[in-house]
Amino acid sequence: VTLNSDLADMERARSWLAVHEGRARVLVGTRMSVFSSFRKLSLVIVDEEHDQSFKAGDGLRYSARDLAVWRAHRNGIPVVLGSATPSIESWVKAQSGGYRLLELHQRAVQNALLPAIELIEPPRRGSGEALSDEACAAMSRCLEAGRQVLVFLNRRGYSPVLSCPACGWVSTCRRCSTFSVFHKSSRSLVCHHCGWQTEVPEACPSCGNVDILPRGIGTERLEEEIGRRFPERMVLRIDRDSVSRKHEAEKAFAKVHRGEVDILVGTQMIAKGLDFPDVTLVGVINADTTLKLPDFRAPERTFQLLEQVSGRAGRADKPGRVIVQTYWPEHPAILAAAAHDRELFLEQELPSREELGYPPYVRLANVLAWGRNEQAVRQVITELTLAINSSMISAGQEWEVLGPSPCLLSRLRGLYRWHTLIKAPVGADISAIIEPVLKARKANDEVRIAVDIDPDNLF
Repeated sequence: VTLNSDLADMERARSWLAVHEGRARVLVGTRMSVFSSFRKLSLVIVDEEHDQSFKAGDGLRYSARDLAVWRAHRNGIPVVLGSATPSIESWVKAQSGGYRLLELHQRAVQNALLPAIELIEPPRRGSGEALSDEACAAMSRCLEAGRQVLVFLNRRGYSPVLSCPACGWVSTCRRCSTFSVFHKSSRSLVCHHCGWQTEVPEACPSCGNVDILPRGIGTERLEEEIGRRFPERMVLRIDRDSVSRKHEAEKAFAKVHRGEVDILVGTQMIAKGLDFPDVTLVGVINADTTLKLPDFRAPERTFQLLEQVSGRAGRADKPGRVIVQTYWPEHPAILAAAAHDRELFLEQELPSREELGYPPYVRLANVLAWGRNEQAVRQVITELTLAINSSMISAGQEWEVLGPSPCLLSRLRGLYRWHTLIKAPVGADISAIIEPVLKARKANDEVRIAVDIDPDNLF
């Protein structure tokens, strides 16, 4: 049976009961399935163990991957963490003997080889084009040979922002400290964090200029450009906007498998876990976007994403090729991905993590406070930080405390957000320090608090 959030309540209940009563012997599900009740659990498999979606960031905060490891340990059964691009934490555990490392040295189809990856220059900045002439030429050759092309851009919508060249106004969300994204198909501005949306203004709200322009490229705009350059070809876009209804994604993927699609355009939805035998060319647009995020995991995310999406090419007996448009071809993460060399990436990344004091060399705890009154939020997080410091001193711990400070996304869904980051030694019991502080805190309905142990991101 299966278990995921797309199922209706009755369907979920049926699956849960079938497992609980022992009528179903195998459960395939998303992170919620790690809580299921088994009559006799014998094996846990976590596929794509590196994926960020295993970490629940709202409500109950937990890592389904780590919980699966803990549950298997408590039951005395094996747990398999599978990934072509393991997380650094898992890889280090495997190298130190904490996990047993099992490697696959060939692809699923016999004689299938990893695709060659080429780094190429993007179009000139300001040209308004997403694809370079070199990329288009490669696509033409692939299509003429009767093969399919996959073009990956990890940014949905038409354009990340609308801008006024006269006064500098940019489209922003009214509830979050971020831009609102221009969606041309619906003529709307949408916040991809909270869902707020509004119609596109007829003129600049600030100065009245009617020539407001889209800045940057999303999958809608990329689809439009490819349709213009290859008018005789069938182009299909797959992202959260195009396949939002139930079963639409499965229908779209079926079209690709049947050969009804020449060029597939999409976001992370098409980057991993899919097998398209006739896709022999993968194009990656704006490959270095994730490197610009203020996140210590940005290089790791970039390496994983490039490796995963390149794995969609040449999966059968036909050789594959990947072209990567990047402004940062010398970055270690991009060079390592181009060489399919995990060890090369780790040689660069691990010393940097150790020097800066980030996992896997420390444990992190992110203490978050949020509410509608920013001054109250700031006061609460400041008091909590002082109390945590006092608790550490009393326990004889000299952990590093960073903050309090506004979160990178300082306002989300109308709520102001501040946080304090704690760096503790590996194996430290962070909860033993923080929990008494939280219990001693006076109830405050105006400001909410959450503690994220081993956070996946610090946004």
